[in-house]
Amino acid sequence: EAFSAIASPEGYARLMEGVAEVTSEQQGPQRWKARLVAPSSPAEIEELLESDAASRTLRIRRGGSETFFRAEERDGTPWLIRGAVLDGPRLDLLRNDSMRGRIAGSLAVDLLGWARRIG
Repeated sequence: EAFSAIASPEGYARLMEGVAEVTSEQQGPQRWKARLVAPSSPAEIEELLESDAASRTLRIRRGGSETFFRAEERDGTPWLIRGAVLDGPRLDLLRNDSMRGRIAGSLAVDLLGWARRIG
């Protein structure tokens, strides 16, 4: 249920409600391109999304970065996972607490939106 809530262009657009207006274009059976425009900005952000039902993962590629949402079940309890794929070891993150905090905070806000969508 948690994965199904965001694993389609319509579901992802609902997740982004209030943050950006989303238009989608199918790229394949489980792939689509999303264009996001925030209410306060005319700038458009383009993302390529890929839904993998087997692993219950939604991968999001924006520019040169990749993030993901994943739904897991552990001992009968659903877990929502949000992650970012980093480009290499990123030793700068070992020295910069505020940067780690900003990344973690951004991912946590996404999880809150997802949890509210399915709750």
